Amino acid sequence: QETVYTGVEIRVPYGPPTLPNQRPPVPASGSSFLVSLSRQQCWLFHGDRVAYEWTCSTGYGEWITRIGSFAVQSKIENAESSAYRLDMPYWLGIYNVGPFENGIHGLPVDWDTGEKIWEGLIGEPATFGCAMLNDHDAAILFTAAYIGMPIHIMN
Repeated sequence: QETVYTGVEIRVPYGPPTLPNQRPPVPASGSSFLVSLSRQQCWLFHGDRVAYEWTCSTGYGEWITRIGSFAVQSKIENAESSAYRLDMPYWLGIYNVGPFENGIHGLPVDWDTGEKIWEGLIGEPATFGCAMLNDHDAAILFTAAYIGMPIHIMN
């Protein structure tokens, strides 16, 4: 184990993380989505080719995003969260947390102010467990996504 000090240069590999002997199978439709919690990066795959790479934000603290393989179970152009009083554009629900559903979405809109929140936080953990993209990227993903599309979340 090495310690990192001020002034030390750290090299981070470019591109999607490799999944040695764990690479998810390519679905029949050819599309899948990968989220890296440690990198706060997401990739949309068409077959084994990276179609898009985006910076994203995932859950923080007690709301950490769950690691695992999931499938899109709901697709709603503008989902509403009464629990948090937020609208979440381009919603793709992927797993349940008690009575709630976590997913992937664009920048939330606060019901009280009508303003987008967390815009300056893309690229760092910031959400209540979801993966969040900027609206432009979330719209592209939403258009490509389908019910049952594989979603893989890794550290």
